[in-house]
Amino acid sequence: MPWSYSHTYIKILRHDICISTILKVPTGLSDAVTRLKRTQKCRNQAFSYLAITYINSDIS
Repeated sequence: MPWSYSHTYIKILRHDICISTILKVPTGLSDAVTRLKRTQKCRNQAFSYLAITYINSDIS
């Protein structure tokens, strides 16, 4: 599997896992806060992953 393909696949997989986790949270005020925190965590993880991927592509 080419390097670029595997990294693209991992990005998509991580995104799908984040969406699945967020959608399983029940509704309600306290649950809305939990959902917001999970959303922010997923966004931070995705940003960190993209930053690392970008740095690694510059090194290669």
